[in-house]
Amino acid sequence: MRQRHKILLTLGVMLASVALAAGLYHWHLKAVNEAYMAQLVTQGEPMSLAQVLPPPVPPSENSADIFLRAAEMLNADASLIHSNDVMAMLLVAPGKALVCSSQPLALGYESTNTWGELACAVENNHSSLDSLRLIVRHPGLDFKINYLHGMGDSMEFTNLHLGELKKAGGYLTAAAVLALHHGHITNAVEHQRTLLALIFAMKNQRFVISELVRMAMLSSAQKINWEILQAAGPTESQLAWLQSDWERLDFIQGCLDALIADRAASEVILKKWRQSAALVRAHFELEKQGREKMGDPTEFASPLEKNTVILKVFLWQQWWSYPDEMRSLKGYNVLLDTARLLATNESFRVAIGSQQAQLASLEITNIPDDIIALTHSFFVQSDFHCILSKSIVSLAGTFDRLLIAETTRQMTIAALALQRFKLAQGHFPTQLAELVPAYVTSIPRDPVDGQPLRYRLLADGNFLLYSVGENGVDDGGNPARADRDSDKSMNWLDRQNLDWVWPQPVARPALPKDL
Repeated sequence: MRQRHKILLTLGVMLASVALAAGLYHWHLKAVNEAYMAQLVTQGEPMSLAQVLPPPVPPSENSADIFLRAAEMLNADASLIHSNDVMAMLLVAPGKALVCSSQPLALGYESTNTWGELACAVENNHSSLDSLRLIVRHPGLDFKINYLHGMGDSMEFTNLHLGELKKAGGYLTAAAVLALHHGHITNAVEHQRTLLALIFAMKNQRFVISELVRMAMLSSAQKINWEILQAAGPTESQLAWLQSDWERLDFIQGCLDALIADRAASEVILKKWRQSAALVRAHFELEKQGREKMGDPTEFASPLEKNTVILKVFLWQQWWSYPDEMRSLKGYNVLLDTARLLATNESFRVAIGSQQAQLASLEITNIPDDIIALTHSFFVQSDFHCILSKSIVSLAGTFDRLLIAETTRQMTIAALALQRFKLAQGHFPTQLAELVPAYVTSIPRDPVDGQPLRYRLLADGNFLLYSVGENGVDDGGNPARADRDSDKSMNWLDRQNLDWVWPQPVARPALPKDL
């Protein structure tokens, strides 16, 4: 009997020791993270959602109600615009684009329509388009987003109305292309300015997904702007308005604000997950559904697997989440340092190179190369040791999209200023420096290396305007793909292009030998 008591006592002491050690380890991990958080606060880093809320939009500037009424009308539309985007600036070869507004038919990504059919579709939506144009005078959107609860608690992506905003951009693009086809330059400029006003008004949403949608809408805006510059009739004042609209867009600051807010929101979510195993399991169910929607096989968990997940969730809540949180916080610091460096250095090659090295030191690597892979990476099955820090991989990929957006912005500003110069002088300048200070305050920069955009006046009186592209090498304005055996891209800012060249217009779809 005594032997049994000794064994039980020994087992009890061992279990108590293990529990005590586990508890002490839990509190040690928690204390280390809290000390690091306190250090960040001391350094001036805003770590709570209350500190990073966007400033209130003055009622006189808030067009949220106007937009939502217009969006409701667009959602009820069943015209061809609803089912198929209308194309502008169709790239037909590297550095060569088709002026879609001057074609015999209205080109779409999945269909072709007559201009009369497009005109009927635009007319069916004139009320909503007229409402959207009011936003130019009141460029603010406050959808009363409840940031303080974090994502998933009365704060969902649907509250951001990103789908409706992107759809509105598509309708404005279609209306602008139609106006250009009929020579109605003023209408086209108004639609373009409305699209740019929407992009500007989204800047205070402070979500990375919002910034990505803004960048996607900017691509459409650039194509319309290019078509306007190919048209006969835009006045210097109209081009000056457009240039001003482009100049006030600031995607680098928008990305920085979104990352700061994302870090604070992730801490709110983390606190909830540590208190509720059900919320963690719901996250994994969401990931599973995401993988299935992306085309992965339907997943079925056995009773053993379900019990294993329950155990892993407990281990994650008590211990694994703390090193994961630390790695995530340090990853955010790297991303924020990158954005801050871009705001001062202007060279994406320097900033992104530094970012990659720092993330590698944290063992956060394998950033996807394209937006589809980037999206899919968000839904890959989680390792319980990096539930939080894996998001840093996706967030780091945002800087590639940011580079494209900033290059688009700088080159469009330059192209507008060049056309304004020509309207005044009768010819394009021999160098970009001649634009300063009458048309730009400083020479537009190439975001890749921070140097002035490359520019050359051609013998025929036209110009060559280009960025050195992602490889950072000046290839003399050669827009060809580095991998010449691969299919040509329909994106003038393709990552494989040697240089990113402002497209030259072609009057009709051309065969390669014509180019």
